[in-house]
Amino acid sequence: MTGSVQDEVPILISGAGHDAMALSHLTKVGMLFVRCRRGLSHSPEEHVLANDVRASGLTILPFIETQL
Repeated sequence: MTGSVQDEVPILISGAGHDAMALSHLTKVGMLFVRCRRGLSHSPEEHVLANDVRASGLTILPFIETQL
């Protein structure tokens, strides 16, 4: 994995939330978005690269460790 932290974070427009809304009355909820080819998700055409899955895991792990 290569790259550096960017100074600006892009704004994403998403209709996601159905899973979070179903659990929000039980606990705090956050969402981590992993890029997928052509932006397709919840579709048979959805495809993510292994390096993107790895990057998301490395991103969320420190957060989870601090919350245990």
